Amino acid sequence: MAATPEGGAKPEHELAGDGKLELFTSEALIAELAGILGRPKFAVKLQQKKLAASEIIGHYRALADTVEARIRTSPRPL
Repeated sequence: MAATPEGGAKPEHELAGDGKLELFTSEALIAELAGILGRPKFAVKLQQKKLAASEIIGHYRALADTVEARIRTSPRPL
């Protein structure tokens, strides 16, 4: 949930859908999400809600800008 200027709270995906929040992701994060949604405990919950993991991932891709992930090989300076 994210705070809104009106003082309420909305899920981030709703704010992104309304154009009030920019989401960024990477192919690595999308692959991780796909792996998590494919786990048995999530598969059961998705089936109960009549959702498919591919639908959720597709919606996520549509809402977020995909950027190239860079791996940092040295620690940040203090």
